[in-house]
Amino acid sequence: MAEVAGLILGVIGVAGVIGAFKDTVDLFNIIADSRHLGRDYEILETKFDIEKTLLLQWANRMRLLSPDYDKRLDNPEIQSLLVRILECVAGILTNAPELTQRYGLDEATKKTVIAGEERELIPRTPRVSDSRWNKFLTEYLALRSQDNVPKRPTPLFKKARWSIRDKQKFEDLIRELSHFRARINEVCPVAMVDRDRDLVMRAMTDQDVDTIKDLRKLKILKEASVGSQNSIVESTQHAISEACKDRILRKLWFRRIDDRRENIVTAHSKTLRWALKPGREDAPWDDLSAWLQFGSGIYWISGKAGSGKSTLMKHLWLEERVRDLLSQWARGRSYYLCNFFFMNLGTVEQKSQDGLSRTLLFQVLSAHRDLIPDALPYMWREIHDIQTNNTEDDIELPSQAESRHAFSVIAKKCSSISRFCFLIDGLDEFVGDHMDDCIDFVNSLAANEHIKIVVSSRPISVCVAAFTNRPKLQLQDLNRGDIASYVNDVVGSHNYMKKLIRRHGNEGELVLDEVIDKSSGVFLWVVLACRSLLSGFMDYDNISELRRRVRELPPELDDMFQHMLGKINKRYRQECSRLLQVCYAQQIAPWPGAVRDMYALGLALVIDYHSSPRTIWRFTDDEKQEACIDLEGRLRSRCGGLLEVTGLGYGPHRLRSTAVENREYMYAQVQFMHRTVFEFLNIKETWDFECLR
Repeated sequence: MAEVAGLILGVIGVAGVIGAFKDTVDLFNIIADSRHLGRDYEILETKFDIEKTLLLQWANRMRLLSPDYDKRLDNPEIQSLLVRILECVAGILTNAPELTQRYGLDEATKKTVIAGEERELIPRTPRVSDSRWNKFLTEYLALRSQDNVPKRPTPLFKKARWSIRDKQKFEDLIRELSHFRARINEVCPVAMVDRDRDLVMRAMTDQDVDTIKDLRKLKILKEASVGSQNSIVESTQHAISEACKDRILRKLWFRRIDDRRENIVTAHSKTLRWALKPGREDAPWDDLSAWLQFGSGIYWISGKAGSGKSTLMKHLWLEERVRDLLSQWARGRSYYLCNFFFMNLGTVEQKSQDGLSRTLLFQVLSAHRDLIPDALPYMWREIHDIQTNNTEDDIELPSQAESRHAFSVIAKKCSSISRFCFLIDGLDEFVGDHMDDCIDFVNSLAANEHIKIVVSSRPISVCVAAFTNRPKLQLQDLNRGDIASYVNDVVGSHNYMKKLIRRHGNEGELVLDEVIDKSSGVFLWVVLACRSLLSGFMDYDNISELRRRVRELPPELDDMFQHMLGKINKRYRQECSRLLQVCYAQQIAPWPGAVRDMYALGLALVIDYHSSPRTIWRFTDDEKQEACIDLEGRLRSRCGGLLEVTGLGYGPHRLRSTAVENREYMYAQVQFMHRTVFEFLNIKETWDFECLR
């Protein structure tokens, strides 16, 4: 017991209890990491650590290091009993022959250290006691620095690390330690009524368990505490459930889940104000605001290619009035507005039914986490019940049948507390052999009275057949006012146009009217037409020349694209062809898992490589950003605006305000200005045009 004598203070007093407690608990670090020995050994090591945790919880309840400590600790008899018990524990943990012969341990490492100052010798996984022990050490050192704990002799002793050899004998050690810990609680029990005591102990245990984020470690902690520590079992079970829910949600989530919606340009100012107002006699449509407030099932937003359907859907997502109307529909219940924006040129998840169901499930279950075990029972069993499954990589995504079951459970369980509105944009951009199945899935969701859906698409035959009898609007018949507003803002407010109108009066305004009349409700066409007029302003075109520009613009988008390409300066046509071919080839790459993203920095390097070859690591950050900004301008002059640079998640032309230090230029992409550009290039005859040869 000579070694023990150096550990335990002989002075009785609160300071003596503190010192004895600190040095004794410090000895609980003697067990080396047991991961390599197998799960049974890890469970035993965790049981050992639980004893340390419970001792630290006792110290916390007694406010051992606080000036406001439990005054029972002033009792000399209690002080003496506590120190003797701690001395017994220290004696066990420093008695090498006993540890070897009686408790089934083998010495793993040995190092001469100053008592109480040793730190971890072998890296190990986090333990449930770590947070509370580190806090205790910090407070202890602060207290000692104030001389509130007398400096004591700190003799050298041999401090070994031990590994578990005999599991049954080691269980005997844990029982011994548990006995002495119970004795400490008997000497100084918690001074509370039973109910309050249980609440305090549960709260402390919750704090300790919450520090363990590793699901595997949580499962081991639960096994280690079963049968002896019910409060730890309950806390750990809750933590395991929450961790499993997190991993299932992470499995449902995918990298591009919001990209399409975020990259859609926000509606132009003063546009789409009509969308949440009743229909007009001259342009009737089913009142969307009334449907949001009182309706059910599906509302169909139909529109020609380029008419602005996605812009309208994003507007509905952002518009606060939509939420006000849904709140009235929910009648005091909670409601959730969820969304999915199909993207034909995106990843598999962005254009498939699986991507649709995963996105909606992720959004709904993020709000109703408690539904996850019932909604996705197979995923839950995989991650919760199988001990070796601990990450999202260990579980499978839900099948279509599982997804249907999940939504059925959600609708049933939430019927009394929640309602859901789904915005599903671009259903015609679905890619797969079974679009009918996707439409059936959408219809099945909307069949529940607590779920309603706004869906947008082109008027393709399968969508017309499915939704023609639903409440609807046809966008190209309703957006003339928006187009007029856009044309007046972009062209009419231009100083050059104002000058022409002052000089020529109504003749100048005819230019604007002709663009509006010729658009036929296709917003994309208007954007291209306005760009042509702005080019005319730069060339100082007169009124007649501007009107001729408008008359020369073809009314159909494909012809418009050809017209725009034909206007490109001949010296740039070869580069235009090369740029369009590179981006087109990227989209049609036939191999599975092909990356569809065309990063601006990569394209800038490739396009210039034949004239000024440089490897990327020779570029400074400033030069990389400049290359992307230069590419943005070159695309406008070389490609007639058919290719655009977008900062990931921020919409077009984000680069100009991007800070170099944020390195956001690294994620800027080159994209077709609209899906219809890709469809135009996908026509074999397109590549026979002179400007693309």
